[in-house]
Amino acid sequence: MAQDKLVYIIVLNFNGYKDTIDCIRSIFKSTYLNYKVIIVDNYSDDSSVTKLQKYISSINISYHFCKFSDDMNNLDHKITLIESEKNLGYAGGNNIGLKYALKDRKFSYVWILNNDTIVSEDSLFNLISNSNDSTVYGCKIINYNNSKKIESLGGRINKLFLTTKHNHSNKVNSKLSKDIKQIDYIHGTSVFMHRKVIEKLGLLDESYFMYYEDVDYSIRALNNGYRLAVNQDSEVFHNSNYKKYINSKKSILRKIYPVVNRYRLSKKHYKHLRFVVLLGIILAILKRIFTFRIKESILIIKYLLKI
Repeated sequence: MAQDKLVYIIVLNFNGYKDTIDCIRSIFKSTYLNYKVIIVDNYSDDSSVTKLQKYISSINISYHFCKFSDDMNNLDHKITLIESEKNLGYAGGNNIGLKYALKDRKFSYVWILNNDTIVSEDSLFNLISNSNDSTVYGCKIINYNNSKKIESLGGRINKLFLTTKHNHSNKVNSKLSKDIKQIDYIHGTSVFMHRKVIEKLGLLDESYFMYYEDVDYSIRALNNGYRLAVNQDSEVFHNSNYKKYINSKKSILRKIYPVVNRYRLSKKHYKHLRFVVLLGIILAILKRIFTFRIKESILIIKYLLKI
């Protein structure tokens, strides 16, 4: 296959330079070569930028470093490292990368990847070989710590409480394709789409900050006539070990936003379910109170009042 379609791969880093370096290493083993990497540092406080610059320099790859406030028009390098001047969350951080990529009229596809992923060497080739400009694609997400287990093949939404569930989660991984009966959203761990999709739908909704922005974008895609699909020949290994955030002030937000953003999603896309979703959230708050997670309960209420 002629490698004529340029792909921008966006990797968002926040206090995770070790994961990011491992992810970049796996990308550079890809059999498909026509790609450029954009690393966005989301205002890390662990010297990530310095560590990433040191790593990139060590592999003798042409790269460009800039801050988000700079003039981001240097598109000639294999890697671009962009430093955000504040933490913009998953959506805002990836939007920095998308804005940069969109300056380049020559690229065809964008691949948004979590930094705590390892991609198989044929992952990108298989995505490119089986893609079109009318579909948003996910990959086979495999548990990094147990490669015999699938983490997700797209996701489903509970159409009453707007909770989410991964297709074939914890099912045995094999070379045989799994039957997927329903895809309501593409998991944000790995999202692959044509530039025309982004030009039509716009950027990710930054009001979500973290969690459910992938659900929101998938719904917007479906509402605009696009399809959702999972390329099961494209494998991505996800190291979703959130214990690494246990000492971070951000760790509690990982427990708050999945609850709060269900209501945000209902207000935007499922107005008829707002009160049912709110009832579910109230039950979630009461459960936390009864299990002495008072701080979480207070924060959920605080964030809800801002929506």
